[in-house]
Amino acid sequence: MHRHLLLIAGTVLFGCGGIYGPRYDSAARPYEASYDLVADGASFGSARVVASSAEQAVIGGEERVVLPVTVLVNNVAEEDVLLGTRQVELAYVETQDGSRVTGESIEVVRRAADVGDDGTARIDAAFALPPGYAVKDVASFGVKWGVQRSGESFTETTAFAIPPSSTTPIVVMTGAQAGYEEFYNGLMNKPYRAEPVRAPISGGERIPAQAAGKK
Repeated sequence: MHRHLLLIAGTVLFGCGGIYGPRYDSAARPYEASYDLVADGASFGSARVVASSAEQAVIGGEERVVLPVTVLVNNVAEEDVLLGTRQVELAYVETQDGSRVTGESIEVVRRAADVGDDGTARIDAAFALPPGYAVKDVASFGVKWGVQRSGESFTETTAFAIPPSSTTPIVVMTGAQAGYEEFYNGLMNKPYRAEPVRAPISGGERIPAQAAGKK
């Protein structure tokens, strides 16, 4: 059984926990970012952020570039975890000519989320650039997302870049991790700096606790 996920928010806190990654995952494809979710020194789940190639679409009678993304979270904790829907957004898009598109100029085309009884949740989203851009103009972009556990909220911005002569985005690693060097480019690398937000997530569906029922 699945149900729609309502809209919620997030942030990141270091020391006692946070979103750790993107990490090397031999099962992940170049356009999939893998993360560990940690609180109180222990893992409470994992997450993946998946980017798809930019598409050209007609929206409101105008040709627009659309970027589809998916966020998946698996909860293995003994308590519920909240996954933000509204907080899945494009933090920025950089173009081949060096310009940067942010904020209200990026339109939300779709945000759809489902929570399963198996401790997993999935958000499928798509965002449109302002008119005047073509698919070939997109150089890189950042996907922002967030979760909450035990009143602690965490957000992450996952960076993707599109290599020359390709339309498929790749994860921008924050370091050239062993085994993942082929997906790391120091020139494209744009590390983010997490900024703690004290406001907790509110008003959302929960990813059900799993570990408690397995004892």
